[in-house]
Amino acid sequence: METFPATRELLARFVAHPTVNGHEKPLALEIARLAEKIGMRVQVDDLGNDRANVYAEAGEGPCLLLCGHLDVVPAEGEWQSDPFTLRDEGECCVGRGCADMKGAVAAMLTAAERALARGLTGMKLALLFVADEESGNTGMKRFLATHPDCAEACIIGEPTEMEAAVAHKGVARYWVDLAGRAAHSSTPALGVNALTHAAQAILALEAYNQQLAKTLHPILPPKTVCVTMLQGGERENIVPAHASLLVDFRIFPGETEPMAAAALRGVLEPLQKADPDFSFAMRRHCYLPGGILPAEHPWTQTVCRITGETLGRTCKAVEFRASCEQALMLEAGVPTVILGPGSLREAHTVNESLPWAELEQAVAVYGRLIDNFAQEHAVHKELNLPDGAWQGVNG
Repeated sequence: METFPATRELLARFVAHPTVNGHEKPLALEIARLAEKIGMRVQVDDLGNDRANVYAEAGEGPCLLLCGHLDVVPAEGEWQSDPFTLRDEGECCVGRGCADMKGAVAAMLTAAERALARGLTGMKLALLFVADEESGNTGMKRFLATHPDCAEACIIGEPTEMEAAVAHKGVARYWVDLAGRAAHSSTPALGVNALTHAAQAILALEAYNQQLAKTLHPILPPKTVCVTMLQGGERENIVPAHASLLVDFRIFPGETEPMAAAALRGVLEPLQKADPDFSFAMRRHCYLPGGILPAEHPWTQTVCRITGETLGRTCKAVEFRASCEQALMLEAGVPTVILGPGSLREAHTVNESLPWAELEQAVAVYGRLIDNFAQEHAVHKELNLPDGAWQGVNG
């Protein structure tokens, strides 16, 4: 029988697929073949344009879902080596996506292979690896639309340095379009410079960001707003009549997109009142809600306990600084914790790296979580407890 690839080999294979904001289908097909080899039932959902999700499951009963994304951001900047060839660098490996988050994908597949080799009873183990997480979350939204009640509990393997992250801020992004009036640059008084209005808007938004620094949350850092892109100007000798800002607004769980839009309009409308020539319009660019699973939730407690026991250290619920798809899982009613190898500081960077030790830790922790899930639901069955929701029988 052919030996299943080691975790490091899996990661090297996965990094070799340049799934830069697209083209996930070849990798999804490779993972599908690997999952079939270990006896899992596999579905590849073609999303079009060379994009696809892969879903695999084994066993029957209450479901534990291990989840990740296949796409990566572009490998821009001056890399020391080919970003799509995994490079061993002592205690770490280097390659685009190794931390965010193909390391977790490889570890989840290894953990599944070992769990099935031990024998899986009384539960369903599922793997979900989606397309388009880095942009519009198309893959996850498609999966949840077609797989309601998909799991009793979920782990998303974003890079958390193997800490149990239970909350993340939402992100609301808008284009703010500023209108002026064109004129020859030799007679600027005859025009209205849209870039001047853009500068006023940027300063007002930065002042609002300073106010947001005072916002408090039990787990998360304060809300933030910043301008990440500026577009404007037609020619070197024309006073520009149009400018656009892309505004990134990070909001707390429970705050909605209309609430975010209203807050930004509240920053810009005073500029309009103060200057009749100041004119703006807002266009929604994208939105992903924030998410939080309480620290006292049984699944949070279980993940913290198992992680701590496996790694021989204290593990407590922490925040995840970026946005992720936990919120979508929570909205679908699935208790979800974010837990994966690698650091968010390495995500999206030149020479992105991942400690080899954390990759192996992830395999061990995911394996223990699978075993614990099966044991706890065996207790449910003995005690005649319902499996429709995570009960978290500990001890």
